Amino acid sequence: MPFNFFSSPLSYLSWSESDAKLDDIWHLPVFTYLLVIACTGLLIVSMWMNEWKFEPMSVNPTLGPSAEVLIKLGAKDSNLIVNQGEAYRLFTAMFLHAGVIHYVLNMVGLCAIGKAIEQAHGAFAVSFMFIIPAVGGTILSAIFLPSFISVGASGGIFGLMGACMADIVIHWSLIFSEAVNGPGKLCRNFGVFLALIVDIMLNCLIGLTPFVDNWTRKWYPNVR
Repeated sequence: MPFNFFSSPLSYLSWSESDAKLDDIWHLPVFTYLLVIACTGLLIVSMWMNEWKFEPMSVNPTLGPSAEVLIKLGAKDSNLIVNQGEAYRLFTAMFLHAGVIHYVLNMVGLCAIGKAIEQAHGAFAVSFMFIIPAVGGTILSAIFLPSFISVGASGGIFGLMGACMADIVIHWSLIFSEAVNGPGKLCRNFGVFLALIVDIMLNCLIGLTPFVDNWTRKWYPNVR
C-alpha cells in the first residue's frame, strides 16, 4: 500500500479505505511509471552502447558504462551546454544513470515516494515537484562543478522527498493524531517518517563518496 501524507478529496476516509481508493485504475501513477520506463530504457541503451560491459570499479563503482557513452546520450556537460548551446542536457541528464547500483537506488526511491505523491496530488503536481528540482540540481552542478559531467534523477527525487517532509510538518497534528488514526495505529506513520529520514541521510552520505555529487547526485571526471 502507498503511504499518503497528503491532503486530498479522500482525506475524510480511513487510511485503509483511502489506500484502497487510490489503488484503483483511475489513480494509476502514470508519470512515475513513464519516468521509470524512460530511465530503464536509457540504462539499457547505455549498456548496449558500452558493448554490454561494465567499466572497471576504479573508474565507475556503480556498475555502468563509460563517461563517453553518457555524454553521447545527453549527460550534463557545462562546456557543451554553455559553448555549444546544448541546453537540452539540462533535461536529458535526469533520465540517465551512471550504472546499475545508481539506477536501482533511484528507482526504489522514485517508486515509493513518486507513486504516493502522484496518487494523492496528481500527475501535474508530481511532475512539477520532480522536474524543477532535477533541472535545478543540474544547473547547480554545472555552476559549481563545471569540469565534471553528471547524470541522475536524484535531484528530482530529493525534490519529492522535500515535498513529503513539508507536508508532514504542515499536517503533523493530523498525521500523528491518535484521534484521527485510531488507538494503536500510529506505528505505521512513525515507521514511514523514520524511513524517509533514513533515506535522506543515506542519500546525503552517498553524495560524499567518490564519483558522486550532492548537487545532482552522480558525476564523472570530464573527458574530451
